[in-house]
Amino acid sequence: MPRSGDPRRDRRMSAILGIRADALPAWRALHDAIADADRPTPCRSEPDTWSDPATTELADYAATLCGRCPAVEQCRIFADLNREPAGVWAGALRAPRRGRPPTTRREAS
Repeated sequence: MPRSGDPRRDRRMSAILGIRADALPAWRALHDAIADADRPTPCRSEPDTWSDPATTELADYAATLCGRCPAVEQCRIFADLNREPAGVWAGALRAPRRGRPPTTRREAS
């Protein structure tokens, strides 16, 4: 994956990819690890199982396969930096948050 070094290009690239700008280096490392792997990564062969596991069994299946993936560490780093909200990343199920986000109250001065 080409390295840009150009902040404007990096911002455009992260917007196109739908990832956080500060997660772009981790995305590149993950992309490189997948490209350099000596075998296909499980998430590339069955992407729906990872992006939207409909059942606990599917999530467990995906997580088990992640344990043998050569890019698992880069996947974890990227998912953490990009704050991935859901799906299976590096063998861990990330469940979407439900309900309203917490609010903070300001104290009157």
